[in-house]
Amino acid sequence: MHIDQARIEALREPYERGITPSATLATNVISEIIVNTAYRALAAWVREPVLSDLFLRASRDEAGHAREFLFYLKRRLNTHPHELTSVLERIHFYATSSRLNHPVGVYKHQLVEEMRGYETVDDVIDVYLRFSPPDEQDRLQAKLRRALGSAVGRDLTRNSDIRQALADSMA
Repeated sequence: MHIDQARIEALREPYERGITPSATLATNVISEIIVNTAYRALAAWVREPVLSDLFLRASRDEAGHAREFLFYLKRRLNTHPHELTSVLERIHFYATSSRLNHPVGVYKHQLVEEMRGYETVDDVIDVYLRFSPPDEQDRLQAKLRRALGSAVGRDLTRNSDIRQALADSMA
């Protein structure tokens, strides 16, 4: 059996770093909240108690990661306010899209052509959205906007709020 080491190395980095450290932290928050929400929904959906418990534990773990990344994002923006625009750009990309994308899936598909056709975290999200209520993507994106809005000190309830905050940060 031949193992292509270059392909393995290409898969190691979870996603590209942001153009600023704050953008990277925002991407981490987004990643953790999406996975936390999906795991929690899977915990409620599966009938096997052991699997349900595992998904619930994983969900709690991801929620803890999200809280920590939010803490560090707020702290970073307090000392580096010039990085706000890069954070708002990330929020706009992930919280206003018509398709819910996970940062790892977005980056991996850009990075590794060979991954096309393979199941990714975005495929798992698609499954989660299939068995969820019809408004689940909107609810998850609202959750992202609330959490990240708290980090940037702005109300980001609507997509237009994100666009306005972005315009204000560039003025």
